[in-house]
Amino acid sequence: MRQVSVFGNPDLPADAMPVSLLPELRKRFPDIEFIHQDPNEDCTPPESPWIIIDTVKGIPGVRLITDADLIQVKKRLTLHDYDLGMHLTLLKKIYPKLQLRIIGIPLGSSREEVLPEVVRLLSAALREELS
Repeated sequence: MRQVSVFGNPDLPADAMPVSLLPELRKRFPDIEFIHQDPNEDCTPPESPWIIIDTVKGIPGVRLITDADLIQVKKRLTLHDYDLGMHLTLLKKIYPKLQLRIIGIPLGSSREEVLPEVVRLLSAALREELS
């Protein structure tokens, strides 16, 4: 079964959006195993491309961030969790063929704003794997 990692802290309202989307995402994508993970704990890629849903500070709307974008994102934007950015950079060195697909949700956004775009981007990332 395909896995998608979901980061976010349900105890911090600005960072809780990815976790709050889980019930609806599980309903819409029954063949996907959504795993709520703490990026500061044992967080290794389950497969490549590794699809992650997380809150990102400094973006105006939901967007797909790829491993090619990671360097640009670090220069222009700040990943909400700096440790995640560092962790992903290190994983890219350990697993050079690892591809990343991060569905970034703007910090403090509303469910109504982001759910349709998260669903669209996740569907596109999953279709990309099949082609």
